[in-house]
Amino acid sequence: MNWSVEDQKTQIQTFLYSLGLIFFLLGFFMNTLLLLLTGLFLLCLAYLSKKYLKYTIAHFYLDNSGSPLHLSTGESSQFVLTFVNTSGLPFISARGQLTTDKNVSLAAAPTGIPIHTFRFAIAMRAKQKAEVSCPVTALQRGIARIRTLEIVCEDPFHVFRCTLRPNEMIRTRIIVYPKPEPVHSLNRIVPANLGFDPASQSLFKDYTLPAGIRDYAHSDPFRHIHWKASARLGKLQTKTFEKVAQVSWTFLFLSTPNYHVTQTTEDFERQLSAAAFMAEYACKHHYPYDIYCNNKPMGPSLMTVLEENQGVGQLKKALEFFSFMQKWQIKTPVDRVIRAIRTRLTGARMIFIIDLDPSGTVREQLHSLLTDGHSIYQLMLSEHSAAFIPIMETGGAAVD
Repeated sequence: MNWSVEDQKTQIQTFLYSLGLIFFLLGFFMNTLLLLLTGLFLLCLAYLSKKYLKYTIAHFYLDNSGSPLHLSTGESSQFVLTFVNTSGLPFISARGQLTTDKNVSLAAAPTGIPIHTFRFAIAMRAKQKAEVSCPVTALQRGIARIRTLEIVCEDPFHVFRCTLRPNEMIRTRIIVYPKPEPVHSLNRIVPANLGFDPASQSLFKDYTLPAGIRDYAHSDPFRHIHWKASARLGKLQTKTFEKVAQVSWTFLFLSTPNYHVTQTTEDFERQLSAAAFMAEYACKHHYPYDIYCNNKPMGPSLMTVLEENQGVGQLKKALEFFSFMQKWQIKTPVDRVIRAIRTRLTGARMIFIIDLDPSGTVREQLHSLLTDGHSIYQLMLSEHSAAFIPIMETGGAAVD
């Protein structure tokens, strides 16, 4: 990392130059060797002090590799900054100070007040590295960065001093996951024996695997009518599908775009905490899941997507997904997002709506997902708990 050299303090150096010159001239005209040598020593000290510091600064680097630190809300750890001295001289004296974003604390104060400034000292031998460990406690979900970094450097005799500031962004990040909030009564909507094989008795069907036909019922989706069999038998026939004990999950964040919102709300934070719990639950029970949000990313995409997967790797991606989400990024209209989501979903799925526009128009738009054979549940928050309630059941029956 390149540094900008600022606040160069040369008062002592100027004083030594002046004093050294005076001693040198006095020694020269008075023919006094001691005064002459003293003057030369002071002049050399003033000159070499600055040359030493300039040389070592030119070979002093921050290893800006950018490995992030992952923490859950309330968790404490340490992040490490690695400094490198590539010169052939020791780097004697440096004092540093850094500041971070407000969602982390850099020390445990006796009063419990968060601290966002950390001070440290550095000393390195020639061609050596030095690691600075900074304690950190995660206070709130989000991404924390090092916002300022200043290093005050001095020569061994404290004659010359300057301040270094980085010319580029420090890539080290602290990713704070939301704290999972338990979702109650989940066992009522997720069968405990959900497996991976076909099952003769199951709540779920795989609509990509037709199994046969039967007489049409008024509650059957129109798209499931088997037209060739209906023409052959002279009455409407409906396709039947293989029953399965495995069904994928989908998490939806469908909020009304609000360009004036600059901060997340308490309910939004709780919704993310519930989503984190669901991701951990899915990881524990080996359920595959994907996530869709009507956040508008850079580029032509309408929404932010985490592709379907399962396991610990998917859990880590999901928690990072939740850490980056901000209310002000929600910009894509819900109806456009639902149309895009329908083209991506295959087979029977359990859809968990984490955040939903309270207007009635969105519920009407969800009917298109219902006709595709999905089960839809909405997260409801009370003062002390969170739970999912069914919005609609497969087949089109509304739940009161």
